[in-house]
Amino acid sequence: MALLCVLSLTAGCGLVGDDGTGEDEVSASEDPSPSEVASVELPVASTTTSTTAGSDLEIQVRALEKVGNGKLRLTLGVANHGDEDMRLFGRLGGENDNKRAQAADAYTASGVTLLDIARDEQYLSLTTAADDTCLCSHLDDDVLKAGSMEQMWVVFPAPEGDVEALTVLTPVTEPFFDVPVTTGERYEAPETAEPRVLSLEYHEEDLAEPSQDPEAEEEGHSDWPPLPGGSSTDSDQDRKVLGSSEGTSDETRGLVTEVNESWRDSSGRYTALAWSVRNEGTGVWRMPINALRAHGQGYAVPALAGVALTDTASSKRYLPPMNEAKQCLCPRDLYHGVDTRLEPGASRTFWSLYALPPQTRKVTVEPAGFAPITDIPVDG
Repeated sequence: MALLCVLSLTAGCGLVGDDGTGEDEVSASEDPSPSEVASVELPVASTTTSTTAGSDLEIQVRALEKVGNGKLRLTLGVANHGDEDMRLFGRLGGENDNKRAQAADAYTASGVTLLDIARDEQYLSLTTAADDTCLCSHLDDDVLKAGSMEQMWVVFPAPEGDVEALTVLTPVTEPFFDVPVTTGERYEAPETAEPRVLSLEYHEEDLAEPSQDPEAEEEGHSDWPPLPGGSSTDSDQDRKVLGSSEGTSDETRGLVTEVNESWRDSSGRYTALAWSVRNEGTGVWRMPINALRAHGQGYAVPALAGVALTDTASSKRYLPPMNEAKQCLCPRDLYHGVDTRLEPGASRTFWSLYALPPQTRKVTVEPAGFAPITDIPVDG
């Protein structure tokens, strides 16, 4: 992950408008050249993906606008900084019980959601009443050309009242905290199905006994030096390493997990954690997907929820939140057809989200299949 820090949000203009015909239209200039893509000035925030595609795929949050009739419209930039065309494999698409609608939404960003942290609610994209498909823009196909950038938009129900900022959650990037809500041009949408607004649930466990022995969790060390470099599936830049530990199971031996960054949203309610898995062996390994799932915790679908945070000072353990549909607010399982191999020296970076008390300042990170990593600071 090329950018693993609190994202600074700058004021910007909306990039989406209505042409007066009732049809939604994205205003865009000519496709930029590869060099222009790399130097785009972002109106809101940007981050690079980490879970399945590496740093060549960049997701930009460009605008989150009120467009009338109780609706918000999110505009994204999706860029391929690589030298080769990229298949997206539906990475931005969402889950839908209507399989026909889900197939139709494969080339959309229907899997992007909004979090209202103050209300503990998650807003899913609106769907049309006619066929239950996402009220979204569609890419022409699943291929993102080398050096190109596409603009995509998604329409959501707007929270009641005056909301100044929301968190944008995508399937493939760390959360975009505190994205400002602005006012855009009115959008006359077709008739929509009932809005999908899900309440959030939190995983918090009391520890049997707080650890009194400072040596009790020395399997993982927060003071280890950064691991040797090598080719990476995520970024050509060195990432910060706050702590690391080795695999402890047959599935994870030869692998190392690293904690790269932690940061809170402006309210202090949510904490995001960036972590990665690196192959320090001499042979090719597969991502330990099964080990990194949270088994027996009630999550409805496979997700990489198996990274817990323990606050020994308060004797509490935390797992990522889920919504009322038991869907985890964490990275989805990797898609079929996506290469999950880890070449020697290569790594993949992920994110996790937690609801930690404001007084928590330091945690032990417990990735399933790896030794604990102690004394990780929680940035305020």
